[in-house]
Amino acid sequence: IRTLTRYQTPGGAVDREIGPPMRRDGYSVRTLTYGAPGGRRVPALLAVPDTPRGKAVLLVSEQGASAALRPRSDGDALARLGHAVLAVDAAGFGSTAGQWPGYADNWFGPDKLAWLAVMTGEPLVGLGIEDILRGLDVLADQHLLGTGCIGFAEGITGVALLHAAALDTRLAEVIVEGGLTSYEAVAHTPIHRRIMAGVVPGVLGKYDLPDLAACVAPRPLTLVNLRLPAGLPALLKEVRDAYRYAVEAYAAGGA
Repeated sequence: IRTLTRYQTPGGAVDREIGPPMRRDGYSVRTLTYGAPGGRRVPALLAVPDTPRGKAVLLVSEQGASAALRPRSDGDALARLGHAVLAVDAAGFGSTAGQWPGYADNWFGPDKLAWLAVMTGEPLVGLGIEDILRGLDVLADQHLLGTGCIGFAEGITGVALLHAAALDTRLAEVIVEGGLTSYEAVAHTPIHRRIMAGVVPGVLGKYDLPDLAACVAPRPLTLVNLRLPAGLPALLKEVRDAYRYAVEAYAAGGA
């Protein structure tokens, strides 16, 4: 994983800047940025409930942190339920996405940025892993991590979250909604939609997303409404077939 994604382990104290609190119903929100390898700054939003309950949630969405914490969003609902929520603009998404709209955006997403990242030897997946795991350090710095947190990804950002969870057990539970089914499905599909940000060159020679899911065992893993490379919802049978090895890994671990 580290070799193919070019993931760099962040070191040293957390370098973060936190803005003043903004009140919402049942919780407060602060803007913040924190440092990542290569001198990058990662924008994020931190929601802290008035009455904390349950584990903190690190949330990554292909729509970005602001959308993930807007009123009536998943992040907003989690904060109202008492979860601290760190919504992160992982590399290539939200405010870190390329600012050059084009006619092909609906199909390819941040494809130009993804290609540039691959061409410079740093796939967006590897940068996303760095952003997620450094986000865990931010939660720990704010005394919100406890015994671990819930990793929640929406869309193609689920690829980076699965990689991060395979590397770091502080992600005590993982939820992926609307994520890519597998790299094998990409290889067998001539037309793809919005998958470039999840590409890791040479990955199928070593592992696939279901293998990463097996690495998460025995920690809880929930996969919701996975999608095929062309953007269509995957059938339950297709998901079960693709993740058979992961299911066996969970069974072997007694989960």
